[in-house]
Amino acid sequence: MADHDHPNERSGEQVRGDERLALQTRLRHGLEAVALSLLILMLMYVILRELAGILRPLLIAGFLCYLFVPAHRWLVRHKVPSILAYLLIAGMVLGTSYGVATMTYRSIERMSKDLPTYAGKLQTAREEAVAALKQKFSRLVHEVHRTDTGPASLSATDAASSGPASADWNRAGSSEPSAAAPDESQYRLFSIDQLTALGRSGVETFVGLFTSMFVVVVFMVFLLAEMAGMEKRVASAFGTDKAGQILEVTRKINAAVTQYIAVKTFTSLLLAAATTVILALFGVQYAVLWGILTFFANFVPYIGSMIAVALPILMAYVQFAALLPAVELLAILTVCQLAIGYAVEPRMIGRKLGVSPLMILLSLAFWGFLWGVPGMILSAPLIVTVKIILENIEPTRPLAKLMSSG
Repeated sequence: MADHDHPNERSGEQVRGDERLALQTRLRHGLEAVALSLLILMLMYVILRELAGILRPLLIAGFLCYLFVPAHRWLVRHKVPSILAYLLIAGMVLGTSYGVATMTYRSIERMSKDLPTYAGKLQTAREEAVAALKQKFSRLVHEVHRTDTGPASLSATDAASSGPASADWNRAGSSEPSAAAPDESQYRLFSIDQLTALGRSGVETFVGLFTSMFVVVVFMVFLLAEMAGMEKRVASAFGTDKAGQILEVTRKINAAVTQYIAVKTFTSLLLAAATTVILALFGVQYAVLWGILTFFANFVPYIGSMIAVALPILMAYVQFAALLPAVELLAILTVCQLAIGYAVEPRMIGRKLGVSPLMILLSLAFWGFLWGVPGMILSAPLIVTVKIILENIEPTRPLAKLMSSG
């Protein structure tokens, strides 16, 4: 019996040893995969940061291609030569960019000249509000003092009113500053020099932004030209059968991304036009500038809509020096934002492109930290594009479901 049990014991030990070895192998492979993934992420971060000057306009050009490919196909279907269609699209983009840049530059230039006046109005409104609060507080304290002392001690209070302490109290409670009051210029919100520098910085930023659009247009023309012969190159590289599968997935991705970019651009234009008209009807200055800001801000999730509403409201408050017009504008612009952002846009795009709000915030934080304002504008299209790509590839479809909004 012992001779028969010994091989069984050795076999059991060997099985347990094989299981431990397999477990160690899986653990080692898992750690290697995690380390390799972290290394790839760090490498991608360094590449995106160091090559931002090239990759930012390239990505913008790529999204513009998704926007203008339907226009190019429409022109080709109407007997326009392909090269001429590319030139027409490039000319339209350049003309639109030049017009928007010119209007933006002129508006910001006029605003930079008027900033000292607006700063003075804002400072005056602040001082009046502080003086009113001081006066109300002084009256409240005086009423409390009269209630505590009672009528019997009014004579003592009146007698003490001629003393220096009462004089100081009356000066503090009044809206007129005393002779020994400190210089309040150091408590102002912004100095004239700071506002002028801010205006100049804004002019330089917008001029640089729209100047870089020329590079975007060059990238876009070359990308459109590459798309023309892409199917033939894929077929020659991967063979007919595999190329058909690749091109089918690519067509689905392109159709979904094109739909998202086109709808987002349309709703941004609609919201910008509505904002411009509303502000013009209210008589708010630089209505066109606020409309352009609304168009670009609508691409920034959550934060963009708040910025697009807050700045015109602040402008209206400073311009009219009254609270009622600003409150009315706040209500109307908020209704427009909600109507387009939560009613029109989801119906046009559809629920299938919905991305989890957490993923959108993470994308906003990452791309904003990496590329600043252009990264924040690109954050939503990029995360939607990644989700579309993942859900059109069979092995990565569960990741796309995890990224969805439910």
